[in-house]
Amino acid sequence: MENPTQKFISFSEHKADIERIKQAIEEEGWAIVKLVPNKGRFIGLLEKISHAEDEETVYIPPRKKY
Repeated sequence: MENPTQKFISFSEHKADIERIKQAIEEEGWAIVKLVPNKGRFIGLLEKISHAEDEETVYIPPRKKY
């Protein structure tokens, strides 16, 4: 079985602690896709950060609005 590429999280913390929690999550190799408050709790979606060395990344700039 492969490791999951996404996780659903739910926790209750003070808003002041959010930055500390985000750093801890990123240090473990995950990125927060979406994090929303819900009745005193935070609910979110994490995605595994994978940097494959053999893959080439391409930057596609946003379209200009005229």
